[in-house]
Amino acid sequence: MVTIVTRTSNGAALSTAQMDQNLTNLNTKVELDDISVTTGSPSGAGALSYNNTTGVFTFQAADISALDFAALDDFSVTTASASGAGSLSYNNTTGVFTFAPADPSLLPFIETIDEDTTPQLGGNLDVLANEITTTTANGDIVIRPIGSGTVKAFGALDTVSGTLTTSTTNGHLNLSANGTGNIRLGQALTHQTTDADLDIDSNGTGMINLNGPVRIEDLTSFAETIETMAPVSGTLSINAANGPIKYVVPSGAMTINGFATPISGQTVTMLVDNATNSSNYGITLGAGLLTPLGDGVTVTDSGYDLVTITCVDSTNGVYVVTSINDFQ
Repeated sequence: MVTIVTRTSNGAALSTAQMDQNLTNLNTKVELDDISVTTGSPSGAGALSYNNTTGVFTFQAADISALDFAALDDFSVTTASASGAGSLSYNNTTGVFTFAPADPSLLPFIETIDEDTTPQLGGNLDVLANEITTTTANGDIVIRPIGSGTVKAFGALDTVSGTLTTSTTNGHLNLSANGTGNIRLGQALTHQTTDADLDIDSNGTGMINLNGPVRIEDLTSFAETIETMAPVSGTLSINAANGPIKYVVPSGAMTINGFATPISGQTVTMLVDNATNSSNYGITLGAGLLTPLGDGVTVTDSGYDLVTITCVDSTNGVYVVTSINDFQ
């Protein structure tokens, strides 16, 4: 590459030699018409060359007859036998794609739900108009929540064909209304076992409230529970919940301080039998047990005495006591 010297680059006026050299350099500068392009014969993959003596660029196109182009009919697809998880391969010599499907016997698929021992649903189970049933003869269908969860039925329970029981032996079957709702029975409440008792028990000290008229169809077997206390002496533990009538056979002097679990309004009648043992054991009343005129309780010789005790105030332990003596 030739360079033209200027006053600026020289820093001073040019000498005669420098000016002569500039003219010489200008004569050797390349002009646009000094460059040309020519095309050579196709060869190989093609090329572009330059001759710096003649200023000629020579372009050689690629020889397409030597290239290996692929046509659509050079490709084909074939299917191989199932193997493993499946595969797709290509043979670049024959142009054949080979597809081998997965072998389902080796994959962790399930064919029926009973193969999954812990199935889970990702959404609601829609049975349409079908039933949830079991093919096991006399088999149970159990719907069991975990922990304190409940089984909820948002629609009306139309028919219960079987028996409602608990999965726990001797466990309670609780029917609880939601909020202030009531549990309504459209038919008679009966026991399925012949001659078995039908018990309706309140929880703790709660009461069983009958808000409408009560009709008792059969009074032939209506009787109070009688608790036998024999032989007894010393301080008596009277539990009114065990029955309102106590048959007492004394074996020594007795003391009564009230009920074991008192509830205001409870009444206990004691039939004291001194005739059986031909004895005459007295009864001492503790504080809070009040008698007419404060005379206490009199027990006769070798006879029967009737003692009635009523809890007036369970909080403060107040009772009223009366006795009728010498039944013969």
